[in-house]
Amino acid sequence: MKTELIKAYKEFTEEFTAAGGKILQLDDCLWEMFADDNPNSPYTGENIDQNAVMALATEFIDINNELIDFGHGLGLAMWTHNCRGNYESRNMGGGTYAKIADLFLKQQKYDRFFLEWDDDRAGSLGALAAFKDKPQTEIVLGLLSSKTNTLDDEARATKMLDEAAKIVPKDRLFLSHQCGFASCDSGNELTEDEQWEKIKQGQKIALEYWGE
Repeated sequence: MKTELIKAYKEFTEEFTAAGGKILQLDDCLWEMFADDNPNSPYTGENIDQNAVMALATEFIDINNELIDFGHGLGLAMWTHNCRGNYESRNMGGGTYAKIADLFLKQQKYDRFFLEWDDDRAGSLGALAAFKDKPQTEIVLGLLSSKTNTLDDEARATKMLDEAAKIVPKDRLFLSHQCGFASCDSGNELTEDEQWEKIKQGQKIALEYWGE
């Protein structure tokens, strides 16, 4: 199964490149299952074989890294978005990034990570320390919410950007909403006008913070 999965991914990647693709971004919702502070994970609890769990996490990482290396060999930039739930303004995964940072943040070879820090579920930004020895890696901080129909707390976003910049250089950081406004056919609980207002707010915060 693993061999066939990798083969299918590589075939798609070749077709994508042949069609003129330059950036391949993979959405990944699995990471939080391996956070032992995630109360909803099937891999937490006293009777779970943690060695088997870590072996499974390592297998996922190895599959991704093989595809990333393959994409790099074709000249692609390889990005990933860790989705923590975005269905009709609801969340999915619990667990903090700190618990999976040394696995999925540190070991995966992506050029850019889109991460979600729009609420307290994700925990401390200290997890960004996993990128300290990866000087070419860029991080998009999803500090703003595409799920709520009210504007975000600008002071919170700026404070968290300042905190992140103490760990990862400012020129490797970006700001975004944690996910798109329509991850499913029914979208999130916002009107189109509310979505555009949130986008304008995000642009305003970014312009004020980076000055360009």
